[in-house]
Amino acid sequence: MNKATGILLLASTVMVSAQSLMGMRYPGGVSSSKTGFSSRMGGTGTGSSEPYLLMAHTPSNLGNINQSVYTLKLGLDFTRVSENGSSVDFARLVPDLVGFAFPLGNAGTFGVGFSKERGNDYYYKTPERDLAINPIAQDTLRGWTGYSRKTGITVWEAGWGHSAIKLLRPGLSYRRFYYSVEDFKSTKMANFGGTGDSIDVRQAGNSLRGGISGSTKKFSYGITATYNFEGDVTVNRTVTDIDTINTKSGTNYIPHLVNKETDSTYQLRLAPVGAIGVALHPSEKLTVGVDASMEFGEQAWTNGPKEVFYTNYQNALSVSAGAEFIPAPELIAPRYFEKIRYSGGARFSQLPVAGDYEFAINTGLGLPVGTSGLIDLGFEGGIRRCDDLSDVKENFFKFSLTTSGGKAWKKKPAQVY
Repeated sequence: MNKATGILLLASTVMVSAQSLMGMRYPGGVSSSKTGFSSRMGGTGTGSSEPYLLMAHTPSNLGNINQSVYTLKLGLDFTRVSENGSSVDFARLVPDLVGFAFPLGNAGTFGVGFSKERGNDYYYKTPERDLAINPIAQDTLRGWTGYSRKTGITVWEAGWGHSAIKLLRPGLSYRRFYYSVEDFKSTKMANFGGTGDSIDVRQAGNSLRGGISGSTKKFSYGITATYNFEGDVTVNRTVTDIDTINTKSGTNYIPHLVNKETDSTYQLRLAPVGAIGVALHPSEKLTVGVDASMEFGEQAWTNGPKEVFYTNYQNALSVSAGAEFIPAPELIAPRYFEKIRYSGGARFSQLPVAGDYEFAINTGLGLPVGTSGLIDLGFEGGIRRCDDLSDVKENFFKFSLTTSGGKAWKKKPAQVY
């Protein structure tokens, strides 16, 4: 078998909660669009001053908010992994973002939120086959082997932003993140039981994120950076293995299972991230956004074993662009379809392992609800490729549903009647 050993010898379950074979190697797995806006705008959002973005792209966007708002985003990931003409489908439904913002007048606007920044859940097992010869009974042991890897990064965040200067609005946030890896390798033997090797990696870490943003009638921008502090990461390993014991006569050996558990603590620093974005507003009807971000994987560090970090990581660049069109934003009483936000975009992203990349295009709708609510529907389709696994192809489709609301926003009318 090649490097993708066994990936298509999967369990018979049809819809396993999973995302990506390649994502097993990335810290926390694969990422998703941060907001409903970005899910229909190619992944952009850092340079936009939309209130419903809260601080998901940059904490300085809180300075653009002058009313209480909330956002809830749900994402459904569908991935097809193919090798040599065979394919297996996976699906995963998760809450991506929950956030709130509270303006406090001259003190600025404060925000709190929870986000699932990265995630991956992959599992396979082989068909039943001959595993070994029992040296005692001299019979053949049959069974199957399986492997699963679940990893993710979730974040609780509290931030502040201020509208001190229209062209230079600062923002700062504190983040408490949780990085986890759960590896499990097992062998099941007929009429005997099974062995297993379970590794559980955990880090509860701290990070700071800062940013600035600004806007004019035709232009807005945002700059942000996140730094993750070094901290303890614990590794718990439990091995269930076959051993033998002597009988009283001293001549017979009986196989039995033995659990061996070890706990270790190492140091880990996740990669810092920086991003910049701009948004152009050539008219009331049209918005165009462009973002660029860099995950500085070469700055990530650990003194732990490969279970903590699967491999060495590269600096990964992501570039995205998108556009939004509203047919008649200036009308006092437009028809409903004239208020809908029609959007689309594209994204190219390097992934943390050298030679890995993904490309995606998306489209979506922003559906107004009442006078102050919005439902974002985002649809994204793309490919994920890897030089090391050249026979493996991953095609993915993502659907997201985001609901946002709050009090009516005060805007100057485009015309005076």
